[in-house]
Amino acid sequence: MENSQTLIKDRIVFKAIVGSMAYGTNVEGSDEDIKGVYMQSPEDVLNFGYQEQVTVNKDEVYYELRRFIELCCTGNPTMLELLYTPKDCIKFIHPSFEILIEHRE
Repeated sequence: MENSQTLIKDRIVFKAIVGSMAYGTNVEGSDEDIKGVYMQSPEDVLNFGYQEQVTVNKDEVYYELRRFIELCCTGNPTMLELLYTPKDCIKFIHPSFEILIEHRE
């Protein structure tokens, strides 16, 4: 069975540092928290394998694009934090996700 990281590896459209390291409140020994967004494959969606969230480990979580947008529309603070991530905290951004960033207002 594939692990969570392998399942979404090529489908990540956004990956960012969040938490204390993003806000500059980290201390020695602080871990790096990562959150991101991925696009589920059409095959998985059509075969009823849709996953709205993938937890790689306690410090790394990814939200499926549709779920991410749903949560943004309800004002979810975690998703809004991702949507407004400072540029220096972005580890990866796919051009398709940049459209959301450009229209986030």
